[in-house]
Amino acid sequence: MGDGCPVVSVVIPTHNCIQYLPYALEGVNRQSFGDFEILVIDDGSTDGTGDYIKTQETKSGTRSLRYFRNEIRRERSYTRNKGVEQARGSWIAFLDADDLWLAEHLQRLLARIAVDGRVALVFSLPALVDRDGRRMEGTTKRELPAAERRTPMRALLVGHAPMPSGMLVSRDAYLAVGGFREGCNLREDWDLGVRMGWGWGAAYVPELTFLYRAHTDTPTLTPEWLASTLLVGFDLVSRAADRRSRALIIRGMARECIAGWRLGEEWARKGRSLLARSLALYPGQLREREVLFLVTQASVPLRALGVAGQLSRLRRRARVPRPR
Repeated sequence: MGDGCPVVSVVIPTHNCIQYLPYALEGVNRQSFGDFEILVIDDGSTDGTGDYIKTQETKSGTRSLRYFRNEIRRERSYTRNKGVEQARGSWIAFLDADDLWLAEHLQRLLARIAVDGRVALVFSLPALVDRDGRRMEGTTKRELPAAERRTPMRALLVGHAPMPSGMLVSRDAYLAVGGFREGCNLREDWDLGVRMGWGWGAAYVPELTFLYRAHTDTPTLTPEWLASTLLVGFDLVSRAADRRSRALIIRGMARECIAGWRLGEEWARKGRSLLARSLALYPGQLREREVLFLVTQASVPLRALGVAGQLSRLRRRARVPRPR
């Protein structure tokens, strides 16, 4: 950029992640695209993160590196926002301290922006690795369903949220929508993605560009996760400008609740209720195979979820034929 500022500011929030942070920084410094700065935002770590960063600031091969610290823990939404406030780049790339970028991550996301300069959010999806950075057995790269690859906004609405480590966002647009909602630290990526998509559109990069470190002793699907899904989802519904968008958001909420059936029948029951509400709002939005996916994705018999009798009614409401 002519003003001496980098094109991209890489914002890395971290809290007691010293065992992973060096690998995250190594991946950033290996990027094939080089016009960036790095901002490490320490969210009250007590593991020596600050001392480590001091050793890296003058290390040969390390890009422009700046360090900021919260004296008390403020959680990740506040911490990411703090990083963006200090950023000098026109584009912001987030990286959680325990995730890993592949060498062409920034280059591929920026190339997608060049194709469609109107969008303010571009994202990719990862492959999963374990605590030691090894690809997890039986896992492949996460991908959007085929129809949603062509319409990323639909993907966002139904809850296929971009992980922060796979996001590249316009700094101006990010600030215009208020950034991550502080106090919202579960499903905050869904919330931000939809709000930015509504304003400027979104683009999807189908290539694998980063690795998400899955901590298998911390399950993703928890009552707290589902409660946050409902909290964020209903707030987005209240902001949606049309029935189709509201229906798609509710569909995403339904899918998560049905998938949480192992946590208690009340979640499956809530999911079925939300699915019916979604269909009532916009009857033509679901194909039969999508209905079947929603009610069977927990990999149990329909009768175990209590939807066997309801399925025929869902078919009629969705106006789809019975399979031959």
